[in-house]
Amino acid sequence: MSLPGMMRGRSDLLATVTLAAGIILSILLVSRSDWPEYPNDLMSYMGATFAAADGTDPYSVPDQIRALEARGIHVDNLYGYVYSPMFIVCMQHSRIIPFSHFRFAFRCLGLLVVWAALWLLCLSLRGSSRLLMALAGSVFLLVSSVLYDCLYWGQVTGWMLLALAVMVFRRYRGIIAGLAATVLAVLKAGYIPFILLLGDRRSWATLCAVLLVLVLVSLALMDPEVYSEWFGRLGQMGGGMNVNLSNNLSLAGLVGNVTSRWLTPKTDMDRASNDPEYRMENAALKARRIRTATLSVTLLLLAVTSLRLLLMTGRGGVSRDYLLSLGLLLSLALLPFVWLHYGLMLLVPLWYLVSLGKLRTAVLMTATFLLWGLPLDVGPGIWTGIPGIRSIVPLGWSVWLLTVGAQRTDISQKPDIISI
Repeated sequence: MSLPGMMRGRSDLLATVTLAAGIILSILLVSRSDWPEYPNDLMSYMGATFAAADGTDPYSVPDQIRALEARGIHVDNLYGYVYSPMFIVCMQHSRIIPFSHFRFAFRCLGLLVVWAALWLLCLSLRGSSRLLMALAGSVFLLVSSVLYDCLYWGQVTGWMLLALAVMVFRRYRGIIAGLAATVLAVLKAGYIPFILLLGDRRSWATLCAVLLVLVLVSLALMDPEVYSEWFGRLGQMGGGMNVNLSNNLSLAGLVGNVTSRWLTPKTDMDRASNDPEYRMENAALKARRIRTATLSVTLLLLAVTSLRLLLMTGRGGVSRDYLLSLGLLLSLALLPFVWLHYGLMLLVPLWYLVSLGKLRTAVLMTATFLLWGLPLDVGPGIWTGIPGIRSIVPLGWSVWLLTVGAQRTDISQKPDIISI
């Protein structure tokens, strides 16, 4: 074997050992952690599934609570279900597996799919790049709180990461890529635009066929109005929820906190305590100004990004990998609500830099991602006092990708280039 081949073989072996050690250490850390008896997000999924099975509204919190209590699960607080009716179809197995076993299996699978996603991303690289991705990805998952946060709340973000990793590994083509894109469409409305990266007829045919089956099954299991309920729920989130939440890491959270102090009138607390009408008018004015400010900043950034991409595609096109990485970074900055477990998606932009051979920049990116993924209660200071300030990390790397890291590849040399 030649010397380069031996070095590649050694790097691949070290990468495999790194991932195996990371998985083992992750399992040990998880097994020693304290976990809630009823993870909030998992309870929302199961409550909606049980409510639908009982013939009630899966998007009604009281109906969800009653359905859970009928099965011996008593929760004091429950998040409203905001996922698609198709996801309820995929959760039917929760009705036949004892809750304690289902919760354990759900958490174990949630851990394994994240590491499987990192493994797939590493497999798409070679030599020293594969080793660096294994090291950087393992450090990120073990040191930051994004994986722990995902498991703690019983979230499905790990499955979304795996779906994206499969699309990358399959080069956005074929039946398997289409199945992976279906996962995105079913789980998170905000990530549906990423299915547009699919690159051939088989992937699109698979996506459409599976979605059609899931829609038909959901309509057979639930009231046909369930989809209007879903759209209404999404509309409520977009128009009525407060972005100034203490755990919202989005740019909207940052802008909302700043504008709530600068742009809204000071409340006369004595009058507010005795005048309900004044209190409601003041709160409504505050909410309108915050929404206007956050929407204006978001639209401005999206307009600048779109213009830059148009200029880039006119000069030879951009790759799907580039668009996926840029889109994920922007989503972590510009979505109205960004929770800590969304940070799992940062593994994809990291992989992209490593795939380009920008190894030093990838190390710097890993360091900033670790800063982004610190626990929300790590200590006093502006980084935790105003969580939305963390949005400068994905936003900063988005700017870098659009400027310094802009891809300039000849469209004739790469099959995954998209041009307009």
